[in-house]
Amino acid sequence: MVTHSPSQILPAVDERLIMPDAGYEVLDGEVVAVSPAHEPHGSRHSKVSALLEAYVAHGYNAASDMLTRASAFDDLAPDASVYPIDRDPSTGGRQLEELAFEVVSTETLAHAGRKAARLVARGVRRVFAIDVERSRGLEWSARTEGWEILAGDAVIDDPALVLPLAIHDLVAAADADDA
Repeated sequence: MVTHSPSQILPAVDERLIMPDAGYEVLDGEVVAVSPAHEPHGSRHSKVSALLEAYVAHGYNAASDMLTRASAFDDLAPDASVYPIDRDPSTGGRQLEELAFEVVSTETLAHAGRKAARLVARGVRRVFAIDVERSRGLEWSARTEGWEILAGDAVIDDPALVLPLAIHDLVAAADADDA
């Protein structure tokens, strides 16, 4: 167990509630099937992952669909994430991701928001949604407890990335290598 705050004890981020690669995650203690992706989701998911691989800073790693223990009742798998390579000094396991991305096509923004809220409460610094249908990017705001729409010309400027990553590149229909 990892201490999150003086009043709360959290499991290590890589302590499982659900078997990895089983096609499920746990949200609010409920086992939820994670369906295989249809074309729009799968295509965008692939491009987000490719961009993160290209933009990840030294000392960080990118992952797709990696389970993260967000609380005693949540074991979530963001579509893509960026996390420190170094092992957690207290657990020896992996460290919590700093950036997480949800590709939203058949899933609702409300459902993605529930996951984002749990991840941010756990300590993930930033959570983004790529809304495939509306071709837009959003960022979760802990202050407003909701999604904030990002301008089409906005960039993600973050120490976990070597360069600012353009939101347009995440949502555009062009090939990922065009970015």
